[in-house]
Amino acid sequence: SGRYLLPAMPAVAVLLALEWERIGRRVFLATFICGGVILTVVTVLSIRLHAQMGGCGAYPAHYWLLLAACAVFITAGIFIPRFTRPLAVTVPLLLYLVFASFVRPLDIRMGVFPLEVREKMRGRQVWVPSNFRAKDERIRFLLPGADIHSYQTGLNLPIRQLSERYPLFAVQVPIQEGTRRSVLARCPGCVIVGERLDMRTRHKGKELREMFLEGKLFELLFVREYLVESPLAPHDAAERWAADECR
Repeated sequence: SGRYLLPAMPAVAVLLALEWERIGRRVFLATFICGGVILTVVTVLSIRLHAQMGGCGAYPAHYWLLLAACAVFITAGIFIPRFTRPLAVTVPLLLYLVFASFVRPLDIRMGVFPLEVREKMRGRQVWVPSNFRAKDERIRFLLPGADIHSYQTGLNLPIRQLSERYPLFAVQVPIQEGTRRSVLARCPGCVIVGERLDMRTRHKGKELREMFLEGKLFELLFVREYLVESPLAPHDAAERWAADECR
């Protein structure tokens, strides 16, 4: 967490500045290799996300140029000794920019609900998934004015059961399996009000092993989140299921 890392960074920066010329080149090479691995992962995820969105311009042209420039700097730092030390500072900064650009579409297009959906949700009770205490508070920024409640993802409730509990709820489904048709097939009579793309956090141990040992990083990292309206839920859902909230 950043709150633990940031207080130590000034001291680390001073130590690096004092010992910079004495640090062996192998240490810098290790930095470039780690950076290359990170860049490769982000590039693969970007390509797959772009393809999953049907090539609809998830990322602009300058984003791909940024990836290429970062790759050139990493290569130069590894194979051209006089560039190793200067680029050892430049590359990490570029990688921060790469990651910020990678997640940017989730903040402005794919990761937010359309304006008409946000307006429609004002004043309404919405149940959203939560796997951490008060994590649902972030949804208040995505649906301003809505009365947000949470339900615990650890309950592993299927869509059908969610529709019998909550009149209006958000549900997350795997990006490659989560089509509108598949959601409605498991929720007869329901209506999908809106959708967005989200990035999951706090993965379980089994999921982490699948991500890094079985190559399922993309499948387990991204999800589609649907806002679903159900005619099957009771009108007193807020009181009836208050104990299920992740607080």
